[in-house]
Amino acid sequence: MKQLLKIIPVLLAVLVQSCVGTDLVDDPVIPAKLTMLPRIDSLSVGQEQVFSVKYTNKFGIEAASGNLTWSSSHPERIAINASGNAKALTSGSATLYVTNETLTDSIVLNRLSGSNNPNNPGNSDTSFLKQGVFMPVTNHYTAKGTVYVQTVNGVSQIRTDANFGTSAGPSVYLLLTNHTNGSYSVTPGNYAISAVSAQITANKLTSFSGVQTWNIPPGVHPADYKYAVLYCVLGPIFGIAELQ
Repeated sequence: MKQLLKIIPVLLAVLVQSCVGTDLVDDPVIPAKLTMLPRIDSLSVGQEQVFSVKYTNKFGIEAASGNLTWSSSHPERIAINASGNAKALTSGSATLYVTNETLTDSIVLNRLSGSNNPNNPGNSDTSFLKQGVFMPVTNHYTAKGTVYVQTVNGVSQIRTDANFGTSAGPSVYLLLTNHTNGSYSVTPGNYAISAVSAQITANKLTSFSGVQTWNIPPGVHPADYKYAVLYCVLGPIFGIAELQ
């Protein structure tokens, strides 16, 4: 009986440590997200709107966003100041951006094509369809920054932002795909690969950091895909961004 009493505390200690270890391993990690609010799509000339942001960390918990930088693609049409206060100065579209140094979000206001907008002939019409934040798959590789699926004047594009960065490799491609099991094949210049791999090959990276843009041919619909993947033809996946 005395021996049993000695063993019980040891068993309890082992069980407690096992539970703690399992909880730490199983804690979910999801991409941090920065969202500009409110999600409006237009401002009348002379109208003002104060924007704010919602930031959730990698555990899905709302937290302080940090220092924010606001900007406009066309400040002569829709200006926005350092406090997120926007004002429509003239007719025409503009994209408003907010970044907290690591993440970026945007809203397109007064979306009109140049051919249909007599007040602003020649304006580009940019529509952001989806976006995601790259996360590294393992600690052996780096992957960061935002990737956008967009259309510009009716042309489908994939674009990385200024915060984009990934590990260097001999042949690293950006793929759009509906799975993350690693069954990929890359044929340069062949955008619509096969139904088996269910992917689009954007192109080989020309730089491992910064802004890069790839045009997608007509008939290929990048918005239909769930993930952007940084894939090295030697086999490794450097990073994945879930597109939303």
